[in-house]
Parts: sequence; structure tokens; C-alpha cells
Amino acid sequence: MANKTNKIPKNDEIVSPENLSVNSFIETWRKPKGYRAILAVTLIVLLIVSIAQLVYLTGGTAFVWAHLMYIPLILAAAVFRIPGGILAAFLAGLLLGPSMPLAVAKEIPQQTSQWLFRIGFFLLAATLSGIFSKWFNDQIDRVQTQALHDPQTGLPNLLSLQKFFLHDPKNPPDLPVALAIINISNLQQIINTLSYRSASDICLQIAARLKKSTSHPVTFYRLQNNIYALTMPGIDLQEFISLCKKIATNLEAPFQYEEIPVIINMHFGIAMAHEPTSTACDIVQKASIAAHDAEKENLLYSTYTKSFDTSSVRRLSLLGTMKEALMAEELTLFLQPKVSLADKKIMGAEALIRWQHPEEGLIPPDLFIPEAEKTWLIHPLSLFALKAGLNQLKRWENKGYNLKLAVNLTSHNIQDRSLISELIDMIRDYGIDASKLEIEITERSLVTDIKTAADVLTSLKNIGAQISIDDFGTGYSSSSYLQTLPVDTIKIDQSLIANLTTSPLSASLVKHMLAAAKELKLTTVAEGVESEELFNLLKEMGCDIAQGYYINKPLSEKEFEQWLTNSDWKL
Repeated sequence: MANKTNKIPKNDEIVSPENLSVNSFIETWRKPKGYRAILAVTLIVLLIVSIAQLVYLTGGTAFVWAHLMYIPLILAAAVFRIPGGILAAFLAGLLLGPSMPLAVAKEIPQQTSQWLFRIGFFLLAATLSGIFSKWFNDQIDRVQTQALHDPQTGLPNLLSLQKFFLHDPKNPPDLPVALAIINISNLQQIINTLSYRSASDICLQIAARLKKSTSHPVTFYRLQNNIYALTMPGIDLQEFISLCKKIATNLEAPFQYEEIPVIINMHFGIAMAHEPTSTACDIVQKASIAAHDAEKENLLYSTYTKSFDTSSVRRLSLLGTMKEALMAEELTLFLQPKVSLADKKIMGAEALIRWQHPEEGLIPPDLFIPEAEKTWLIHPLSLFALKAGLNQLKRWENKGYNLKLAVNLTSHNIQDRSLISELIDMIRDYGIDASKLEIEITERSLVTDIKTAADVLTSLKNIGAQISIDDFGTGYSSSSYLQTLPVDTIKIDQSLIANLTTSPLSASLVKHMLAAAKELKLTTVAEGVESEELFNLLKEMGCDIAQGYYINKPLSEKEFEQWLTNSDWKL
């Protein structure tokens, strides 16, 4: 499903253990069993006997104390319904019956009609109390069933999962519990294609299949629209993974909606609760993180590890302070040089964002840019990179340097027409030669909407900017991009360059790419050139430009200026 529906259950969506503990206490004594039932019966009998004794000591049934007997009768009916109330009424009626004087001091006995009439009132009161108690408890049961189950599928819900981890008698505290979150990632696509009703129908079919998918003592849950879960106590990790694979196999066959076969795309996030103090909040969060990882990596399942926690918390924390970092000018551009393979002349550089964090030092982009892409922050972040890049080009121009600068744009940037419009306006305002600016886009960013990408890149090409495809050779449609997009340069992915001297396949692929690029009159850049051997080999193969640590690492602006002046490479 799309991101807007694919979310992790939040802490405030889970009922607190304190509230559940109060509810658990009421629930325990609302329907007492075992020793609690014996304790309740004992308490009621003692109360009846004590009140009978009090009536005798205070003068007999002629006085008001006899009415106290309604208390244990109502209590018995409330706890044990009509049968309990009737038994208590008979016991109380007999104790206040023929053996109990009307007036003890005057030794006046009761008439038969008096104590029989009293028993009749006791029975009526107990029966009415029992009827009300049954109705009231039935209402509580109905409300609890609704509160603990998903109304659409009938599966237990998130609150039910919370109760399971708090006090399920089938889950001894020393027994490990396995939890799997099942994320149906294409449910939104199904809704968009067929209708909301189709998704409801398919969710019912998913629930039905889950219930029939295994004979193991597994409990299935539906936590959200596209999020299901299962728990099983007393199972080790590998056994649970095998069980999840079996369940996934049962969900692979197409579901039917109005005779249309529908395939679901699912990802399992698995977590183990080994400690007796594990709460639903903790374990659901861990399994949800693992499910998100499985979806991101396009895996059937992923198992939670502690490294997920550190990474996720740190990334989230960095994201939360990024706006302030932009305002405080903590972000900066580093420049990695590019050199001509033919004459070793410095051609320019690639601009790479770095975050000079006041506490953590220099933070690489892979820790914050992927997270920023999921939020509105990608717009100001990209705008910063473009402005800083244009400023750098202006400074080079003023110093007489004939250098190009490559700036990366993400898939979100390509779809953001307002950002592209701002970039075009800035190029004109800065008055720089647009051909010195190279826009780098990865193949992955083109997969989302090739038509929009073609329109946007053509508008940039029309003002003179150069277009480069980064990580070329890693996608499935590399050649089609060259026919569709106004490309000037291809950057051969460093995974191919790294294996150039050891892998005949990589060498063959690179040769064919270079030959195709030459035929199409495209400039070729090899990234990840780490040695003189690679540099010379790429030169022999006809590659145009090299970038990598053999030439230099990414440098700050000041370091780059010094390198330009002192470098052995030609300027």
C-alpha cells in the first residue's frame, strides 16, 4: 500500500497497561472461576450468616436490620446470575425463617405466612437482580467483543494483542513469544484500481485464509487496514520463520473479486519477545520496523535486530533537527573531482551534501537524505544544494576556472515542478553558463514516472543544462532511457568499475556500455576509480572521465581550492 496507509501503530494507539490492569481486575471478579469462585461463595455465605446473627442480636425480624439481607442476595445475583441469587435467597429465607423469632426479648415467634412471604420477596429480588446482572454482563461481553475484534474480519485487534502480552494464561512468563507483522503493501493499488469495496472483500478473504493456513496454536490479528499479525508462544525463531513462509505460500494464490484474480504483495516483519516484561508496544514496534525493512528491500520477511533500533532512532532524530540545521547553515557541499582520462585534465566535480553537525561531527548523506525524501524537507534540502552549487559555479567563473559541477536530484525532485521552475529562474538570475551545470539523476528515480522525467529534463536541457544518468547499468531499462531522455552523460555504476579487473562479465558490460555511448555521442564517466590500474584500464577502453579516490576523496570548498592549486592533475 502507499505510504499514507502503511504506518506503524503509534504508542498512543495502544491502551496503557494501567488501564488494562483495572479492567482486568473487574473482569476477573465479574466472572469468577476456580478459587475466586470459592472465595466469592464463602464471602456471600458468611455475609448471610452474619446478617442473620445481627438480626437475632438486635431483637428479631420485627426490626429494620432484616432488610440488610438484600445486600448478599443482590451480590450473589450479580456474581452468579439468577441461579446464585435464588440459592442465596433460599438460604437467607431459611435463616430468617421459622427458627428466627419476630421479637427475641418477648419470645414472640413468626407466623408461617410472615417468613414465607419474606422468602418470596427474597426470591423476587434475587431473580430481578440476576436478570439485570445477566443483561448487564451480556452488554459488557458484546462491547468487549467489539473492542477486542476487528469489525470487518472478526479477527482480534491491537487491543487484543496488548491483552495477550499482559496477562494471557496460555503465555507463561518464561515462554518466548514470536510475533509477525504482515504488511499487505499493494492494498492501496487494489483500491485505486478496483474500489474500496474490493479491498474490503479481499481483506475478508485474507482473514479466512489465515484462519485455515495452519494447525499450529497461532492467533491471528488485524491491526490496521493493510496490517495483519500473528503470535505464537513457545516457538524458536527458525521454526517461526518456516511457519511464516508456509502462511505466505497459502496467501500466494490469487484472490477473487467479481471474477477478477487479484494477487497481494506481502512482507513479514518478525520479532521475538524473550523477556517477561515485553509489552505489546515494544514488540509491535520491533516487528513493524522489520516489516518496513522487508518492504524496503523487497523481501518476503525480515527479522528484527537491535541494529534497526539504533539506525531508526538516529535517522529520526536527525530528521527532526534538519530544518534547524538548514537555518543554522550546518549543511555544506563537498566536491569530489572529475578528471579526463585522455589528458588528465580536471573537468569539474560532483557536489555532495554533508551535514556538519555540532555534536556528531560530519554526517554522510545516506543517514539523512533517504529520510528527508519521505517528507516535505526534501524540497528545502534540494533547494539548498542547487543554490550552493550555483554559487560555487559563479565563484569558479569569477576566478576563471572552466569547470563543470554535477548536482544530484532525487525522484521527488523530478516530480516537483515548482523546484525545477525555481532552478531555471536561479540559473537566469545568477547569469551563469547553464552548460556548466550537470543534473545527475539515478536510474531508480526514473522508474516512478518516465514521462514526467522526460518533460522536466527537457525543460532543463532547453536552457543549456547538461543531463547525466547516475548509477548507469544497475536498472532494468538502461537502454530505453537513452532513447527517451535528453541525456548528455552516463555514469557507469561503481559496482561494475570495482570488479573490472576481476570479473570478465563486468569488463564485458562496461565495454559494451562505452561502445554504445560512443555511438550515441554521449560522455562517459566511471565512478569509483580507486587505483591507477583501473584508471589506465578505463583509458584504454575509451572512457572519457574518471571519478574516485584515486584522484581524490570528496573535499570541502577550501580543500578543493587548495587541491586545484597544488594538484598534479592539469587545470
